[in-house]
Amino acid sequence: MIYYMTLAALVAVIFVNGWTDAPNAIATSVGSRSIKPGAAVAMAALFNLAGALSVSIAGGRVAHSVFEIARFGEGAGALRALFAGLVAVAAWAVLAWYFGIPTSESHALLAGLAGAAASVTGAASFNATQWGRVALGLVLTTLPAFILGRAVFALITLACRRRNRREVTPLFVAAQRFGAAAGAYLHGLQDGQKFMGAVMICVRLAGGAWEGERIPIRVAFFCAAFMAAGTALGGSRIIKRVALDMVRLDAPRGFAADLSAVLCLAACTALGLPVSTTHAKTCAVMGAGSAKHRGGLELRSVRDIVMAWLLTFPACFVLGWGAAEISGGIGGLS
Repeated sequence: MIYYMTLAALVAVIFVNGWTDAPNAIATSVGSRSIKPGAAVAMAALFNLAGALSVSIAGGRVAHSVFEIARFGEGAGALRALFAGLVAVAAWAVLAWYFGIPTSESHALLAGLAGAAASVTGAASFNATQWGRVALGLVLTTLPAFILGRAVFALITLACRRRNRREVTPLFVAAQRFGAAAGAYLHGLQDGQKFMGAVMICVRLAGGAWEGERIPIRVAFFCAAFMAAGTALGGSRIIKRVALDMVRLDAPRGFAADLSAVLCLAACTALGLPVSTTHAKTCAVMGAGSAKHRGGLELRSVRDIVMAWLLTFPACFVLGWGAAEISGGIGGLS
């Protein structure tokens, strides 16, 4: 029974990720009014699905990192802990969505899994190598994305300094549509793998095995379908906070942010690093919004977002650990 409960918790977490995290990919295009919200959500769902399905072809280095990041041990107690950790992650994600804060659900997942595993196996649950890869990914998707956002917009300003604004704006509107599609695709490719890694943890704890590097196609379909379904519901609260409250965006700035985030995510995914698509996109938006624009950033919103990011790892670790302790005390679910 606990195996199926854990699968149900995975469905909930994947669905909520598509619902609350994927909207970051389209936030800039909606905020700059390059795409209507309904069309943007439909496009994000489609390309999110395509990205997640691509994992079965492209391999799953990110999924392997998640699979190996926390050691749960064996048996029903380990499955109960995994179930509890996933419930904690889903609760955190919904809470962040309610307040419109674009927290990293990737980091919430990793921290929740680590906390739940620590409840079962203690310090032995910690995989230093994989956490080192997470730290590297965190570095490569924050400051570089911010700097790229500023630099790309500066180049756009330089290239278009003698062009009429009305003449070039339609070009950036079209470019933003491609940027939003690429961002949604990379969200599916990057975040899809993380949840596939979590699914394979569940399968292993139930007595299954994962041989080779390829993701089983049925696992890819499982994650892709529920993530796309969640995305189809949209995420207006997140879009409002990133693209309307935090920064003033027009089509050139939106394109600069999209391109910068896509470059960072593509590089990290190629390296097999589990990274936050939310951090990459939001930092790129901050960079583009702050370039040559007095008051371009709403500092209060930036502060709230950064504080939420800083809280995610410790809060989700504690939530995962606490939920696993409670589930272990209750027992009797196997």
